[in-house]
Amino acid sequence: MTYVSRVVQDWLPVALEQENQGVYHTWLYFWFSFVKEMHIYFGIPDIVTEAAHSLDHLCMNSDDWIV
Repeated sequence: MTYVSRVVQDWLPVALEQENQGVYHTWLYFWFSFVKEMHIYFGIPDIVTEAAHSLDHLCMNSDDWIV
């Protein structure tokens, strides 16, 4: 986890500098976007818990049909 915190600390000044240039990062302002970005680069930290969470929140869209 120390590596992740160091990486984020390195990304923060770059993101703030890019904001001055008109480039905005959603992960800087929205927790969900931040977590998604971390998953892209570092993977899911606890695969079992993530799978259980996904199953708990499993639902169909309004246009889905059971065949």
